[in-house]
Amino acid sequence: MSAPHYLLALALAAVAGRAHAQCPASLLRDPAVLELVATDGGIAPVAKSTDDFAFVDDATTVLELMATVGTPNASRGARTLLWCLENGTVVIVTTTPTELIKSIRSGGELIYRRK
Repeated sequence: MSAPHYLLALALAAVAGRAHAQCPASLLRDPAVLELVATDGGIAPVAKSTDDFAFVDDATTVLELMATVGTPNASRGARTLLWCLENGTVVIVTTTPTELIKSIRSGGELIYRRK
């Protein structure tokens, strides 16, 4: 799936959905952040902790990430995806134009960086 296709999928996910963990209000007040809602009827996986993102390597695509940890709760621009966990943690995933994972951060700590 090309970058415009996964962006379209994310945009469509914003229209209906299931319960996600709630993103912090301070994050949602940022006008650059678009809150998303999954349209999978509650059957997709949901990330529980930052450990759920540990499998990512240089070959992992955005779609593979979403298949494992579920859809993001929000996006900031076209290449930054945000997962809000139940414990209040926000996981920030930046992507490349070719849909690969560039980096993953949470709480100011780097979880993964593409080599």
